[in-house]
Amino acid sequence: MDEAMVLVGVYLDKLGWGSCQSQVFIQCGLALSAVQVWILSQSFVLVSAGHDWDLSSTVKGYIGSCLQFGMLIGSMTFGTLGDKYGRIYSFRKCVWINVIACFCLVFSFHYSMMMFFYIMLGIGVGGDLTLAGTVFSEFCPPQKRWLLAGLSAFFPLGGTFASLTNLFIYGVIGDEDNDWRFIVGTFFVVELCIATWRLKLYETPAYYIMIGHESGAEETLRRIAKENGQSNSFTSYHQAMMSIIQREELAPHKERLKGFDSIKVLFSKKFRKTTICITLINFLTISGYISLLLFMPTFLGDFSRMERYLIILMQALVAIPGNITGSLLVRSKFGRRNTIAMGLGFSGTLCVLFFIDVGSAATIGCVTAINALVLISIGALTTITAESYDTDIRSCASGWHTAFGRLGGIVSPLIIGRLLDTSHGKNLSVTIFAICFFVAGMFASMLKETRKVQKKGILRMTMQRSMAIKASTAKSPLL
Repeated sequence: MDEAMVLVGVYLDKLGWGSCQSQVFIQCGLALSAVQVWILSQSFVLVSAGHDWDLSSTVKGYIGSCLQFGMLIGSMTFGTLGDKYGRIYSFRKCVWINVIACFCLVFSFHYSMMMFFYIMLGIGVGGDLTLAGTVFSEFCPPQKRWLLAGLSAFFPLGGTFASLTNLFIYGVIGDEDNDWRFIVGTFFVVELCIATWRLKLYETPAYYIMIGHESGAEETLRRIAKENGQSNSFTSYHQAMMSIIQREELAPHKERLKGFDSIKVLFSKKFRKTTICITLINFLTISGYISLLLFMPTFLGDFSRMERYLIILMQALVAIPGNITGSLLVRSKFGRRNTIAMGLGFSGTLCVLFFIDVGSAATIGCVTAINALVLISIGALTTITAESYDTDIRSCASGWHTAFGRLGGIVSPLIIGRLLDTSHGKNLSVTIFAICFFVAGMFASMLKETRKVQKKGILRMTMQRSMAIKASTAKSPLL
């Protein structure tokens, strides 16, 4: 399996970036943008629904936690299903769950119904968040895998879309009690379009190799070559793959991991430190970030409703060039680890400025910078997570880490919601955010940098590919 996986990676490098990778990049990016749409739009929805149903900050915190609870379930469930039944099979199911839950959410007539459908929606969204990076990394040429961080640029794009949608509906409809229904209805249409387009995706070659279905991997590679306009360069790689298959048929097969075996591997000696560090980074980062987004209108209480929404829109827009910068940092000598640590460390520092009366403009600047820096860190974290684990546990590892991030997203709104109902709640909340970001940055500095490891892997793959082609024979029949 290892030789075949190497050959797939080298062949993807040979094909380079083409039409296929561009479509997969956009598909996975849309999945991540949908995640940000639902997380950010929840603050808009709760303002409108809170006015309609007269909800306290505590109840809003409960509703906010429901989405995160669903994402925790979805992350663990689809992380496992992605390894067992296929990346694309599971990736398609996620978005259809979103479509159904979104449709039902529009017609909620009590906050208890909203909580239930937010859990259901969270299951699909959590699956999207877990699988998007895995799907893209297995279609992406290894030399271009730094573009995993580029996927994070879709987070602020989703936030921008959510903000513009809310501003449009607020300006055109102007019904404070029912604005949220029109917001969710708009997102339902978008999710339905994404679900229809996602049906065109086909399974990743790496998954086929993992389950021992080499002919499926070869067919996928043929389709990629055709879409990229390089079908004529296939024969030599086919011969090398046939040679590998013949040798692997004589070798003892490695049994696939079952049940909780993948979790055990995550905490084996090889991966234990990485797993613990990335788990804590996800938990602490999401704990601070989700509550900051969810209760942003409350933290910006001195502004009018329209001004608050415009500020949130500005945050999303500024984060787009920030994420592009983050992608370049990940690719540079600065590396994945330092990008994560820098973003979280500066975020914690900016939180401290909330305690200083620096004026409205500086406050807006702080929250805008925090949003951009956290998203840069999340993008780099996505890259380092995908590169830190073997193919057979990559989806499970992504699900595990995403689930613990969502656990932070469950606990944090419950705590922050209660704190904001007290007299000193804002200061205490900001203190918690600062601690979360600082400590997460500390754990990030303990991670193993994967940039150099990735380069060494590419060199090793190239050498093994040459050996595999030399070992292939001219008598190998074409499929």
